Amino acid sequence: MPRKPTQKHPIRDLRKLIGKSQCGFAQTIGINPGKLKRIENNDLALSPKIARRIRLEAGVDDKQLLAGRLRSVWGDKYTLRHHEQWKSRYFQQDEQIAKTEAMKLAPLIDILFRASVKRSRLWQVSEAMIEALNECVEGFDLRPVVDAILVRYKTLSVDKKRGAQWYPWFPQGRGDLFARRWWQEKHRAWVRNYRGRRHERRLKRLRAKPPFPRGIITFTQG
Repeated sequence: MPRKPTQKHPIRDLRKLIGKSQCGFAQTIGINPGKLKRIENNDLALSPKIARRIRLEAGVDDKQLLAGRLRSVWGDKYTLRHHEQWKSRYFQQDEQIAKTEAMKLAPLIDILFRASVKRSRLWQVSEAMIEALNECVEGFDLRPVVDAILVRYKTLSVDKKRGAQWYPWFPQGRGDLFARRWWQEKHRAWVRNYRGRRHERRLKRLRAKPPFPRGIITFTQG
């Protein structure tokens, strides 16, 4: 039988309020359960980074949480109603929203990689990005879900034999074969669609405005 905690902490109060175990809540915010236990026992200070993650998960005021108080983002006393309202109204989650958020990050990653080329640090930045992605996979306990999603990509020509896999790392300068081939196929499809649309626009302009005036064309000798 687990011992009753002797230290009071707003995160522990929050967990009890929303019905989350210590291990489950730690996985939700992407940290080790032992680390969360040390924070709740006041053996480790709560960092602003973890406080922001808790704010995104539950709708608590992260500044007040760092000060040892449990308040909602609206400034009043935190209740279960705040949590339900936060999850249902302000931070809904589905695959379409996930795709939209991923596309928002794509240009930022593009800028980051192009900037790293200016300092000859492209592959170091690429490796750091892959490490960050894998930390998310492990820290948020996403491995089974990631594997299930990757099953959809077995139809790609690059993975006809072994199917798609999530790689823990790849050698500097080579890049992940699956990721590179996937983007190549996506790029080819985009180019084909773009050229097709451009050709259709050109034909539409020609139909609307013929290249030569209608009627008889006369030539004069100079």
